Amino acid sequence: MKKTFTTLGGMALFLALSAQTTVKRTPVYEVFSSSTCPPCKPANDHLVPQFEARHDQIAVVKYQMSWPGTGDPYYTASGNTRRNYYGVNSIPDFFDNSVGTSYSAFDTTDIDADLQEDVSMAMGLRYVIDPSNQTIKIKARVEALDNYTAGAHRLMIIVTEKINYKNKKSNGETEFHHVFKKMLPTATGDFIVGALAMGDTLNYEIEYQFQGNYRLPNNSSDKIDDDTEHSVEDFENLHVIMFMQSAEPSKEIYQAANGEHSKSEEDFNRAWDAWPTAVNEVESESSFNVFPNPSNGIVNVVSANGALIQSVELVSVTGEIVLNRTFNNETRIELNTANVSAGIYLMNIKTENGMVTRQLSVFK
Repeated sequence: MKKTFTTLGGMALFLALSAQTTVKRTPVYEVFSSSTCPPCKPANDHLVPQFEARHDQIAVVKYQMSWPGTGDPYYTASGNTRRNYYGVNSIPDFFDNSVGTSYSAFDTTDIDADLQEDVSMAMGLRYVIDPSNQTIKIKARVEALDNYTAGAHRLMIIVTEKINYKNKKSNGETEFHHVFKKMLPTATGDFIVGALAMGDTLNYEIEYQFQGNYRLPNNSSDKIDDDTEHSVEDFENLHVIMFMQSAEPSKEIYQAANGEHSKSEEDFNRAWDAWPTAVNEVESESSFNVFPNPSNGIVNVVSANGALIQSVELVSVTGEIVLNRTFNNETRIELNTANVSAGIYLMNIKTENGMVTRQLSVFK
């Protein structure tokens, strides 16, 4: 694992943010659950659709616990460390940006409110997977846009599996989403001592190889030994999230990141301020008309060949999704950019055939 700590001078990652002191929050949601816990099924039945509705804008992790009964086969010591950190003594338990929250009252309106919150930390996170070698390579970048005066902080880089099936037990659940697999760069994250000054940056380059073969533990007391085996059902299904948290009693989470899955080494290794190089364009750019461009208000997106629009998102130069809209297979839609900051964005237009990406300029 390679980590560097630098100041802002000469760094290009967040050049576009040099005049900004805040960005929008990427919220992180932590769930404590178990396949042997009867009330965990209705909790997850409620939470999963809320998360899926905003899946590309949020960071989610679910820690499988060692109780009730024999506990979940995918229980981990790192998950238990998080349980002790929050003082979790009953499950299901749910934390919205480190704040204990009733899952039953939580929905997408709460997520949308979190997404509108301004924070003073910017993050970049991307990863590439090699299933044949059971490896995942991660690049992460953190920039303080203000002073963080806590005496210590902890950065968590977490590998999850988007969906699992084999750990089902007694509570009626047959699939499990966002399941915790590995904490990096160490089993408890990275402990950072001392205040962070505005302009400080942290850079991480991590390569992790899952060892041995897959094994399904009999129960939580038979947990996986990371040195010789793993519990990954499908390496193509791995995902990475990240967040930084105060090590002081407040447990404040400053910011999180939802990892970008790079499809090639070239894309993975590109400069932080560069656009992706491996965009999956199944249609030519001329198949959509985007106007006016530049824009400071309503943007029209019109299909020139009848392709049906399912969703549109705007992505900033730092990888932050600043606008996301879903549509009901329409050939003409309008986007309101009035609340989008001035800058250059990638517009990802999802159709029934795949993704088309255009560039959009917003001015004020």
